[in-house]
Amino acid sequence: MKKITLLYIAIVNLVSVIIYSIDLFLNQFHIENIAMLIFSLLNLIFLYNIYESKYLKISFSYLSFAYLLQSFSILISGFTWKLITGTDITLYIFKEVDILTKIDFKVFNLYFICNSINGTNWGIGINFIHLFIFFNLIGSLKKIITTKSFSITL
Repeated sequence: MKKITLLYIAIVNLVSVIIYSIDLFLNQFHIENIAMLIFSLLNLIFLYNIYESKYLKISFSYLSFAYLLQSFSILISGFTWKLITGTDITLYIFKEVDILTKIDFKVFNLYFICNSINGTNWGIGINFIHLFIFFNLIGSLKKIITTKSFSITL
């Protein structure tokens, strides 16, 4: 399972780097696009370290944190946080007039927003794919810490 998870991370971040690199040359510079390009490049660098079996604790810790950030979308009194790269299967629970739920599915989604607006609504989104990857990465990190070894055979 760890090979599939790491391969998924590699493919998603390679596609993200390609898309955001092209977007930087075709459109004006936007801070969100630059941030997502850097985020995807960092993911690829730490993923390369895992394949080379270097800095495993740091690499798995960073990737776990990155996928934890992508696991949840938050809207609280006008503050909004959403970061998604890859497959998006998210359950949203939010309050507009009444408490509503919505399941959103996108095969491939690249989205980043972090801002605040005036509002009193609240909501939370839980991305199941990224939450699964987060727990898989944490499991690998725990194995590294307890056994002091990790191997990937391609």
